[in-house]
Amino acid sequence: PEDLCDAARLFGFGEKSGIDLPNEARGNLPNDLKTNRTGLYSFAIGQHTALATPLQTALMLSTLANGGKLIEPKLTKELIGPT
Repeated sequence: PEDLCDAARLFGFGEKSGIDLPNEARGNLPNDLKTNRTGLYSFAIGQHTALATPLQTALMLSTLANGGKLIEPKLTKELIGPT
């Protein structure tokens, strides 16, 4: 059961992203999956006590798109030049 939480951590869930924003939430991963089968099944579909920010979800999808590499997000004020 802990493998599911470990995999979620590899995608950045349950941790702050490191982006320079005040009061960034880290989200939540359940800690009772070993003893709570119903919680395990619920967490597997994104429910139970799992909490993710929109930024964490975007990081997870970008990790899939980048071949498994989790990239730290950056804030930019302005882009100059061709895009």
